Amino acid sequence: MSISSLSPLRGVAQSGTNRNKLPRAHNRELVSKEAKTQCRYHVNRLAGQVRGIGKMIDENEDNILVVRQIMASIASLEKLAGRILKEESKVCNRDRTDKLVDVLFKLR
Repeated sequence: MSISSLSPLRGVAQSGTNRNKLPRAHNRELVSKEAKTQCRYHVNRLAGQVRGIGKMIDENEDNILVVRQIMASIASLEKLAGRILKEESKVCNRDRTDKLVDVLFKLR
């Protein structure tokens, strides 16, 4: 069983496969500047976490510790997804509402 099959994000579009199918909001920011800054900070912290996992693997750390870090990274990604979806819900128009609900149900 792969770790990706355990992920609650497994139903969410990956690698841009369905990204272009969402109706776009016309000429407006989808998230506030503050939220964008917070999300970017979160992404940078996640990148560091993933680099740390790579280092743990390189240094032959205990597998259980590596898996714990992977699970912590997954939880952090879920938190980031929730934050982004919360921002989307604030500006969501009628066309995007159905897609938002679909994504929310696929997360859990």
